[in-house]
Amino acid sequence: MEANSTADGAEEQLRENYLPNAAGEGEPRREMELVEALPDEEEEVEHQPLEAEDLNFEKWKPKPKPKKTFKQKMAELKKYVWNPETREFMGRSGKSWSLILLFYSVLYAFLAAMFAACMWALMWSINPYAPTYNDRVMPPGMMMLPRSYNGFDISFNASDVSSWIKYVETLQEYLKPYDDALQEQQNVYCTKEGYYMQEEEKESAQRRACQFKRSWLKDCSGLQDPDFGYSQGKPCVLLKMNRVRREGTMRTALRHESPRSSLKAGAESAHKYDFSARKEPRSHLLRFSQQILGYLPGQGTPVYVTCTVKVSDSIKCSLLRHVTSDAFTISFCLQKGEQKNIGIMEFYPSNVFKLMYYPYYGKLRHVNYTNPLVAVRFSEVQLDTQISVQCKLHGKGIINDSPTDRFLGSVSFTLLVGA
Repeated sequence: MEANSTADGAEEQLRENYLPNAAGEGEPRREMELVEALPDEEEEVEHQPLEAEDLNFEKWKPKPKPKKTFKQKMAELKKYVWNPETREFMGRSGKSWSLILLFYSVLYAFLAAMFAACMWALMWSINPYAPTYNDRVMPPGMMMLPRSYNGFDISFNASDVSSWIKYVETLQEYLKPYDDALQEQQNVYCTKEGYYMQEEEKESAQRRACQFKRSWLKDCSGLQDPDFGYSQGKPCVLLKMNRVRREGTMRTALRHESPRSSLKAGAESAHKYDFSARKEPRSHLLRFSQQILGYLPGQGTPVYVTCTVKVSDSIKCSLLRHVTSDAFTISFCLQKGEQKNIGIMEFYPSNVFKLMYYPYYGKLRHVNYTNPLVAVRFSEVQLDTQISVQCKLHGKGIINDSPTDRFLGSVSFTLLVGA
């Protein structure tokens, strides 16, 4: 009986401690006892006034570090470069430096190999003799010599050697590849008036170039007159047509020819057939073959040069002179000059760019190619008068009046010759 009463008492005590009471209160009695047993120290603490020594904030400031002497700094630097205690070089051990060098060596070797592979693939895929893509070819531009640091202004005094010697040196240097002996050694003498087609050669074969001898420029060759007329007030100017290397497809019309003979005759007759003037019906054109040709200036007609005083604004200037007295406007109009101020011009060997110097096959195949030149000698130019000269190319397919590109088919320069 006693044992049972003891067990019942323990169970009742357990229920009182951990089960809710009969009034429905949900908090265990044990938790209530813990809350009541909280110490009185957690009650609201009254703030005590700070004493005077606590208001001194100077003691909280960081103390300045003592300055190091030069000897101490050098000692620290020496220890940083090489620490004998840890055997570290610049803060790293030998193993750490080895791993870093190995990583960057592998990285840059990979990048170099990838770049080399890309360049090899690019050079392998392109043709060194013909561009991969060809949309259209602009007509050739024209350039003049000599040029100075002022650009396209030729200004000098015939009696002052220092004012024109730079022009003479420029012309002498440029005409060195045109020496007669060098031209006879490297190039061939051409008598044919048409284009010098060399399509029967292999694509990589070296093309022959026609001779253009320096002596053909006569008074502007620098042989008879080493000063090119500048010492006499009769300057020479060289004009050249810019090289245009066109590698594209040209349709060659072949009529009533066998398949074998059509390809052979296509290169020979391509330059003779004028597509712009074609009048035959389409039924006569039975076959087209594609031939890789260079740019053919003039479309079968020689391109010639004319030089005049630039008077495109003469009407505008004449109107402005009547309505304004502005000095700048008047000087601008006077700069254009008049045709009589330029006098007679002499062209050597002529004012024509002959067709036998075309097409141009590029510097890889036309190794010894030299541009044909047209030399202009101003033998009666008005002294002490600034003249604006414009030289133009004329021929089929030539554009010489472009409003956006002043070197397309023409070139302009100012000429001022003093006594």
